[in-house]
Amino acid sequence: MQESKHRPLAVKLLLVCVGNICRSPIAAAMFAAASNDQVSYETRSCGIGAMAGSPADKDAKQLGEAAGLDLEAHMSRQIDDEDVAWADMIFVMDTEQHLYIEKNFPAASSKTFRLGELDDHEIEDPYGEDLAAHETAVKAIRSGVDGWHQKISAS
Repeated sequence: MQESKHRPLAVKLLLVCVGNICRSPIAAAMFAAASNDQVSYETRSCGIGAMAGSPADKDAKQLGEAAGLDLEAHMSRQIDDEDVAWADMIFVMDTEQHLYIEKNFPAASSKTFRLGELDDHEIEDPYGEDLAAHETAVKAIRSGVDGWHQKISAS
């Protein structure tokens, strides 16, 4: 039997939220974990209002761990020109962040999407809320990641 020389489609994804301590680190880890023989994701996450060097939120870490994701080494970062240029696709959590990217990085408009765009939902910021709000956000992130993974894999 001849060995397949098929290489997975390599896609660089930038995941963006506000503080880069809850939603975008989880989304980046979920996409990285979704890599398979069809598509390989290289991910980065950052924030539009991040205090650089902050660890992932404790609830995000807990829920990430429960989903098999390790956010222990995560440190928040502010979005910059290099991240935007690096990415093949940029995923934001809500319309406000999408508008921020369009205004501050206009060349990236065509490659920027809401993570919940395919099923038309915003991924609400759970920061400072109870664990249930984080669980809701993680479910919405999972839905977005799964939908986009199917769409990207089909291309």
